[in-house]
Amino acid sequence: MIFVFFDSECAVCNAFRRWVEAHASEKFITFVGNHTAEAFELLPQVTAHEMTRTLHFLNAGGRHRKGAHAALSTIAVTDGWLGLAAKLLANSPMHLLLEPGYRLFARHRGRLARFVHD
Repeated sequence: MIFVFFDSECAVCNAFRRWVEAHASEKFITFVGNHTAEAFELLPQVTAHEMTRTLHFLNAGGRHRKGAHAALSTIAVTDGWLGLAAKLLANSPMHLLLEPGYRLFARHRGRLARFVHD
């Protein structure tokens, strides 16, 4: 089982969740709201502040990833060339180069919500 902890109140985050669920090659991925008791039970080492600031990913082996690394690991479970590219980036140090851009995006995701339609 793969768990992805996301802001379930964020339109951009929910659009990402829907896209991944529609394209996931692995159907055992579960999205968990980052404000829920379940999130803190599964990732007890993560503070509430850190949990709500960024995306978190937990794989079946217990490996925890956050930020851009979590986003890439999540996209890596999808089919097609994008999933393959994400898998290659997630499993190399290249994901570190994407972290500043991810943090900027995460900080301003509320502003981007107006461009997302349900």
